[in-house]
Order: sequence, then structure tokens, then C-alpha cells
Amino acid sequence: ARPVDRPGARHHDAHMSHNTLEAPSESRPYSASVAVRRLLTLLRAAPEEAARLVAPWQDEEWSAVVAQAERRSLAPLLYDRMQRMAIAVSEGQMQRLRRQYLATAAANLRRSHLLGGTLTSLRAAGIRVALLKGAHLAPLVYGNEALRPMADTDLLVQEQEAGLALEILAESGYDPVSGQAWMGERYGHYALRHCETGLLLELHARLAPFEQRGEIDQAALWDRMLPATVAGERVWTLCPVDLLVYLSIHAASQHLLQMGLLPLFDLAALCAVSGGEIEAQELALRAREWGGTRATWLALTLARDLAGARVPDAFTQALGAAATPGLLADLCEQLLREPGQAGGAPSPNLMALWAAPDWRTRLRTWGRILHPEAAHMRALYRLGEDEPVSGLLYLRRLSDLIFRRKATLRGLLGRTRETPYEALARWLADG
Repeated sequence: ARPVDRPGARHHDAHMSHNTLEAPSESRPYSASVAVRRLLTLLRAAPEEAARLVAPWQDEEWSAVVAQAERRSLAPLLYDRMQRMAIAVSEGQMQRLRRQYLATAAANLRRSHLLGGTLTSLRAAGIRVALLKGAHLAPLVYGNEALRPMADTDLLVQEQEAGLALEILAESGYDPVSGQAWMGERYGHYALRHCETGLLLELHARLAPFEQRGEIDQAALWDRMLPATVAGERVWTLCPVDLLVYLSIHAASQHLLQMGLLPLFDLAALCAVSGGEIEAQELALRAREWGGTRATWLALTLARDLAGARVPDAFTQALGAAATPGLLADLCEQLLREPGQAGGAPSPNLMALWAAPDWRTRLRTWGRILHPEAAHMRALYRLGEDEPVSGLLYLRRLSDLIFRRKATLRGLLGRTRETPYEALARWLADG
């Protein structure tokens, strides 16, 4: 793995100073907690500047910042940053951060050990495997697996090899996660759990499982793949341009920024390692091909403004998109709010309706809402895999939507107040 200039390790970007994060301004009135803004300042400021800012902090102030780092999966990054800057802080707070750092290292070491055997089995069967998200980022972009927490391991295989890959994984001790089989049928996205360790693995037969406005040429995608060695095995990884666009679409479009701040630091780390290898026009072309021009512009802009990513102006200029200042400020506020207090995450169906680019897509989405596939119905109502799904169960589904899920139904019918999530989905769909 190459050495990495960590996110925030150099001077903060000129587009947003630490003062903007330290205190709300008239031009950008973020209402986020002081602790979150201080955390971001600490992660991105130059060492001498950070030392000056934290000098007056009391232990309770440090405790609030550390708590925010823990909640947002940024504690390992903060610990690494504090160690490298040698800033004085109470031993108790450093121990809290150190525990998170070591816990992440231990968890990822277990995943890496299991991944090595899994990759060996898949390679022996002649299956090409690419690493996605944390499995790629932790060892090859951050350069230190202790810095990037992961909930699961994501692997991509070619669609025609997905069936064989699932057979090999079953022989290696992976069982399907209960109630998730419909995801494989609809999106080529298979959730598996290792029967001995309990660790999760997600197998992807397509790079973008959810509906996108663009078209991903899977053959060209694999032709651009780069070889790497992870967990002692040869694997494939997305080239820097593809990875940048994929991470942006995944965070901004597929999940409407619900994954929080960590994806922005992923982009910051990638820009630090590979930004110089990416041509702005190629980036714009790939984003346009994949239907993610606005998503890529937004993710890179937020990564620059909040995570200190060194995003060249040429990138955002080539993308040629721009959200309104009001929407951008609302999204920043949403990202900086206390996790769990951002108004509740919308359902995937609601997200799909908001983002539907035309009436045909909206009609198909309504069809899935009112008449889900049998596998999804079995998951919803906890039926066995072989139990039949009767027409009465679909009537129950309709009854649940009308009577038990009134708020959801109102949202689906568009009678709720527009949230930043909805405004974001509509803005992305209009691009």
C-alpha cells in the first residue's frame, strides 16, 4: 500500500475556513453542534493552527468532540491525527480514541483473514473478483486498515459468474441473510453471513444495483480494472476515475447522503492518493455516462467543504453542475446534525419515487410498492422460503399501507413537507 497524506493532514482548503465551521456565519448559517464543527476543524486544520484552536478546550469539550467522532465512525482518523500532531489532550480522551482505533484494526484484521481464504476459493474457481468500498479503501487508499471502519466486505464479480460465486461462497461457509434474497433477484446484490464468525459479505453482480439514469458498460469497466494484492491474494480494483465516480454516486444518489460524513473522508483520502492521476474531462465523461454528473459534483463539493478534500477546481468545472446555495447549506446542516436526529431516513421506495426521472419509472416504482415480488413479501411477513404468497397477503400489504403506515403513504403521495432528502432527490433527478 502506498503512503497516504491523510484527509486533513495538510492545510485546510481555501473554499471553507475553520472559522466557518467554528461559528455560524450570516452567509452560511449552519446550525450544527459546536462539537461536530470542532471535530471537522481538528481533522482538517494544519498542525499549528489546530494546536492554537484546541488550547482553551476543557476536558468536557474534548469529550463532546470525541463522542461525535465515535458516533460518526471518525474516531480512528481523529486518533491518528492527534498522534501525528502531538496535541496535548487528557489521557482519558486519548484512551477512548485509542480503543476505537485498536478495535477497528482488530475487526478489519479478522475480515482480512477471512477475506484471504474467500479470495483463494474464488480464484481457484476462475472467478475474477474486485474489491469495493471499505475492502478496497482501507488497505489501498487509506494505507492503514485501522483508519477505516467497515460493517461488511463488498465484492464485485461479473454478472455471468455470480451464480458460481454464490456456490463457492456457500461451500466456504456463507449463508444468505434471512429476508434479503429479494435484493439478489432485483438488484444483483446478495447479502451473506459467515456461519462461524458472523461477519457479513455483500456480493455484487453489478456495480450499481439501483436504478440509474445512465448506463454502466460492465465490459469496459472490467477492462479498466487495476490489479492489486490484498490479504495475500491477487484482486482487482476500480481505476481511480471509476472509483471516484462510484463513491460519489453511492453516497449522494443511491443513499442521499444518509451514510453521513465518512464517505466524504473516503473521497478526501482518494483525492490525496490518486487525484493527480485523474483527468478532469475523463471524470466528467464517466459521470455523464453513469448518470451521476450532479451526484459527483455534489459529493466532491461536500468532501472539499467539510472533509478538506483537495478537489481540483478543474473537476467541479468540468462536471458543470451546481446546486443552489440554499440546497447546499441545507445538506451541510443535515450532514452535521446529531445522527438519528435528522428527521428519519426515508424508505427506499420513497427515495425511488422522489428520484424517478419520468412517469414510466414512477409507475414501475408504484407497481413494486403495491405488488412486491414474492421473495420481498416473504421477507416482509416472515414467511418460509417455500410458503406460497396468496392474493390475501397482497390485500394485507395494501391495508398496511393505508392504515398502519399513514405517514409513509402521505410521503408517497407527496403531501409531506419537502425535506432536504426529497429536495436532493429531485435535484439529482433533474440533472
